[in-house]
Amino acid sequence: MLDAARVPSALVVPPAAGSTPAAPESRDPREALAAAQDRLLAEPAVRSAGDGGDCPAVLAQDRLPEVRDVPGTFRVGYETAGNEASPGARKLIEIGPEEGGYRTRRWVTAPLAR
Repeated sequence: MLDAARVPSALVVPPAAGSTPAAPESRDPREALAAAQDRLLAEPAVRSAGDGGDCPAVLAQDRLPEVRDVPGTFRVGYETAGNEASPGARKLIEIGPEEGGYRTRRWVTAPLAR
């Protein structure tokens, strides 16, 4: 017989004293994706604010870029990481001007509360 040891698949760290636990993600996939999209769009502005680096002109002028959902990419299912799966939703968005100019596409994913 093999010597087998049970090892937890994820390290759980208790919350710091005095901190409040994070609110669970929404059960509604569209609400969870909207919140994840807001965080995704805020990230470049936060990273480039004040460093004078390669901040796009759109963000430098305190305007959000044009964002559109790519039709047919909204899915609800399971997000996998290694051997673990959890309920999640995802969609593809396109960022940039609709007519001319540079556009990029990004996946937005959000875990769903069980």
